[in-house]
Amino acid sequence: MRVGLWWVVVCVVPWPASAMSDADGDGLTAAEERAAGTDDSLPDTDGDGLIDGAEVHDTGTDPTVPDTDGDEIGDGAEIFYGTDPLRADTDGDGLSDGAELLYYDLDPVRADTDEDGLVDGAEIDLGTDPRAQDSDRDHLDDGDELLIWTTDPMAPDTDGGGLGDGDEVALGLDPKDRRDDLGVSTPPLPEPPAGCASAPAPPAWWLAVVTLAWSRRSSRR
Repeated sequence: MRVGLWWVVVCVVPWPASAMSDADGDGLTAAEERAAGTDDSLPDTDGDGLIDGAEVHDTGTDPTVPDTDGDEIGDGAEIFYGTDPLRADTDGDGLSDGAELLYYDLDPVRADTDEDGLVDGAEIDLGTDPRAQDSDRDHLDDGDELLIWTTDPMAPDTDGGGLGDGDEVALGLDPKDRRDDLGVSTPPLPEPPAGCASAPAPPAWWLAVVTLAWSRRSSRR
């Protein structure tokens, strides 16, 4: 009786037991370790905190390189932080995961850490604080200043007229025109009682401050 070659190879000549063994218990057989270029005596060849079998079968990372995507964060650490070990910039904000974690103390999985409307990388380029919604503390978020009012997010009073940008916006003024800072329209003052001498008119800047305080108090009601 003639026996097929396939049957002879599979059934008569068994695969060497050593090729199917997993000496270091990392989930890779000796044959798989040779194919991957890993060390079959070390469960974590590159020392990144992930065993070789997990890298080959689960994460798709390189078991011989501790930082597969080259973002300065080891593959095991990326799994811990929830970042993508195959992408240098997980959230696509223009900053590598390593830069966000190691240098800027930002969230590498949120493109806009402070939620001000500007992604973290843009804030670094502009000089604004990616961890503060309102870098210059003028009561306008950095994103609103750039995208809506086109004011300077690093200058609390863009036009230098004496009123902060947020105050001007609240009063309906132009935060880029200093001429209107002292020409604020205010609620009419009551007439003095008959027989009383009229008090001198307060300066325009004082009226602006009173008007702003009045509008803020009304908005809280």
